Amino acid sequence: MTLNTYRLAESAEVTLDADGNGSVKLGPTIPSVTWQVETLSVSTSTNNRIPRAYVYEGTESPGNLLGGTENGSRDAMGPSVRLETSAYITVVWRGGDNGARASVAVTGTRTAGM
Repeated sequence: MTLNTYRLAESAEVTLDADGNGSVKLGPTIPSVTWQVETLSVSTSTNNRIPRAYVYEGTESPGNLLGGTENGSRDAMGPSVRLETSAYITVVWRGGDNGARASVAVTGTRTAGM
């Protein structure tokens, strides 16, 4: 099997609800593809209320917490994690501005087997 490695640069966004909360899921969806996540950068479109951001491997549950940031409006974290096809990370914002757009950018490497 030949492995090809590429730069990983993925992103996702969500509109925060009335309580300033929201979440997104990211991960490889193509068979035989693996992501090695190195850095996550989070931001929001407004920051009257500064949200916190949390990163989970899989579902949002205390045992799956990889890390977080006090400033989910503009910060970065480096929870290095390997994700196989159909695995994912969940990024959760809590306590931001109602209606703000929250986004995450994921960088690292993507490996595809052929």
